Amino acid sequence: MQPPDSAPSATIPKRKPRRSPLSQVFDSRSFALIFAGQMISKFGNGVYLVALGWTVYHVTKSAADMGIVLAVGVVPQLLLVVFGGVLGDRLPRRAIILVSDFISALATGGLAASAAFYHLSFSDLIVASAVLGAASALYSPAYRAIVSDAVDEEHYAAANGVIQAGTNVAQIIGPGVAGVIYAFGGAAVAFGLDAATFLVAVVAMIFTSLPERRVSYRG
Repeated sequence: MQPPDSAPSATIPKRKPRRSPLSQVFDSRSFALIFAGQMISKFGNGVYLVALGWTVYHVTKSAADMGIVLAVGVVPQLLLVVFGGVLGDRLPRRAIILVSDFISALATGGLAASAAFYHLSFSDLIVASAVLGAASALYSPAYRAIVSDAVDEEHYAAANGVIQAGTNVAQIIGPGVAGVIYAFGGAAVAFGLDAATFLVAVVAMIFTSLPERRVSYRG
């Protein structure tokens, strides 16, 4: 007598390893592009700030003038931050960031060109600082809000955490290598590098695709 056929063994599906929310945010191609472009730009900003201090002192031989240049950059941010927030709610945030980064690239690129081919003056530094301050006032509210357009609501907190961590790293590395960059290339290379990082952010944002949201153009 033959033994009864044994029942086929059940196949137990393999459980996929659980991924952390921090890694899941990069499933969004738009968020990955925004993050990469803006972190590179923030690295350039760190180089710019250190190079700015040395350049002001080299041009004017006055440490107090550095405070003037920084104040000129901060004042537009204080005056326009509310206006920037309103624009971020009423206009496409992607467009605001694109324009702000492009203007910043022009300002720092102008400083680089002046340092390389002309006589970089204190007035050049003042004008560029004011332009960068105004661009930052428009950029910052739009950048803080665009994360909600790039990731799902459930990943919003993780995305903000990734951005904060990346910003901290960029702000440490940028000033850390600024000395080497300035020592070998001077103001022209340092400011030119910052301009290039702004352009990287522009290109990354161009290739970013975000869902359309309803915007209001009237109060």
